[in-house]
Parts: sequence; structure tokens; C-alpha cells
Amino acid sequence: MLKLGLPGLMLALALAPNGLRAASAPPTGAAPASPTAPAPTVTAPPVQRPSGASASSPSPSPSPSPSPSPAPSPTPTPSPTASPNTPPTSPGETAPPPLVAEPPQPIGGDPTAAIAPEPQTAAPGLAEQLLGPSVNQHPSTRPTTTTRTEEESAEEEDQAIAAMYRGLYRPSGNPGRFNVVARAVYGIAGSIDNTVSGRLGGLSADLGQSFNKFGYALTLVAQAGSLDRVSNGIHTQTVALLGGGPTLSLGRLALLQRGFLDVRVGYDFLFGPTRRISDGVAQSDGMRMPHGPRLSINMGLMSNPARVRKLFHGFGLTIGYQALLGSFRGDLPVTNVLQFGLSYWGG
Repeated sequence: MLKLGLPGLMLALALAPNGLRAASAPPTGAAPASPTAPAPTVTAPPVQRPSGASASSPSPSPSPSPSPSPAPSPTPTPSPTASPNTPPTSPGETAPPPLVAEPPQPIGGDPTAAIAPEPQTAAPGLAEQLLGPSVNQHPSTRPTTTTRTEEESAEEEDQAIAAMYRGLYRPSGNPGRFNVVARAVYGIAGSIDNTVSGRLGGLSADLGQSFNKFGYALTLVAQAGSLDRVSNGIHTQTVALLGGGPTLSLGRLALLQRGFLDVRVGYDFLFGPTRRISDGVAQSDGMRMPHGPRLSINMGLMSNPARVRKLFHGFGLTIGYQALLGSFRGDLPVTNVLQFGLSYWGG
């Protein structure tokens, strides 16, 4: 080494890197190594020594060349279109086509239909305007339905209103409801033999129960006035009629939509204080007990008829007839009393 000197040392250093490059480079034209096959062992070529060097002189030993590390095994790259739920495929199978999401449908239908122009209909001709749209159609294809007349429409409307009030006044369960009818009457009396005449005025009330098609009540009567009878020179005067009797009525059948029409019949048993008038002096003549049938017709309008209520109210007029067939005590011919006045219906 001392004999070579500085020139030999420089030459050795220049040859050593070239040998390392040649050892690490793969041979030209060789096939790439399989990822599973072991890497071949590469031997470094002998290092050339400079001429004139002594055989006995020690030569510098070349530095060991690093063995090439094995190439890393290729990692399978996932397909960009494969979904996480797509099963893996083997090398011999073909991959299924990727799933493509369908575009959402526009809400409300096709947007182009909204801007599409509406079809223009031809204006009806003079014949269609005068005779209707079916004038140009064959009789076999013309519509068979007829247009309702004004009278038919009004009749159908009346039937609907009547059905509504019928369900309001007369429920299907037919419950019994309290019913009261009060009358303020004025009566004119007269007998068949022209011996009785007079005027009476007062109040009467029917207290009872009403159903859908009938009702019953107890009638109370209180009238005052003058009922004079002159017979055989004897003048008697009845100043009041007090009493009452049973009564039958139409019940809630008397309610007719916005009004009422109630017919009531009954039989009254009355008491009449009577006095005898002689020479302008009145003396007590006991008690008369007339009796007889009674008929009254009450009619009027209902207040707030279209509302569901527990008690309906109606106000109107009354016309009645009272027959006094006789008296259980005393003498009284058949007397007719015509009554009229005001009435109240509640129930």
C-alpha cells in the first residue's frame, strides 16, 4: 500500500463505486420478479488491481455491497365505482356493472306540462248558444240527463229544509218533554134559546208532556166577566168561571219549521159563582157547575228555530170554542162561547 502511493489509492476509490453500481443494477432483458418468488443473489465482479502491484502487498478489501430488498407485494386497488355492498370477485369472474342511482322525479309532475299552453277551445256558435251544446250531436250520443227547472230545485230545497227541522223537533228516540201552552182569551157567550149572553176574559194554561206525535196536559181556566141569564123574569148573573180538565194535543207534531200549528181538544169542569139581581139589588144565588168540551187552535212563529235547544218558544194567536152543555148544579141551558186571543207555546 505504501509502494502504490497516492495514485494507486485514487484509482482504487474510482473503481469501487462502479463495481457497486454494476452489482445492484438488474440484468438487461430479464423478466420482473414475481411478488412471491425469492430475489436472485447478485455476485459482485472481481475488483481489478493496478498493474505493477506486488502480490505480497495486501490489497484493500472491497466494501460489502448491500443486498437489494425484496419488492413489496402489489396491493389491490379498489375500483372507484364499487360499492361497499358489492361482493369481491375472483380473478376468473367479471365484475358486475356498478349500481347507478336514478335521478329523483320532479315534485308535482312534469315541469314542462306547467308551462305548456292550454288547448284553445272553439267559441260556441249561434246554434249552440240558443239550443245548447248538444245541438250538433247525434240524438243517440246526446246526454240523457235533463237540467232541473227552477220549480224542481225549489222543491228539493224545501224537502231538505223540512228534513232538517224534522230531525231537530222530533228526535228518533221520541223522548217525552215538558210542554206548556198559555192563552190570554176574550170570549163572547150566547145560548140557543137566547136567554144567555155575556162577555168573559181571562187566562188558561195547559201543563203536560209532549211526544213526537201526541201530547197530553191538564188545563187550568180562570175567567172573569158577566154571564147573564134572564128567564121567567128572573135575572141571574155568573161573574166568573174557574176550573179545568184534561187535554189532548198534537205534541211536537205541531212544530212546522219556523212556526207552529197546534190543535188541542179537552173537556172542562167549571165552577161559576152566581148572584141574583132583583130590583137592582144583587143577592147570592149559589154556585153553578157548568161543563162541556173545548177546542182551541194555536198558531204562531218560533223564536230561533234553527238552533238546538232544550225548550223551544213560540208566540202567536189562538182561536177557540167552548160549549157548556149544562150544569151539575143549578139551571143553565146549552151555551156557546167563542174565544180568541194570544198564545204562547213552549216545549
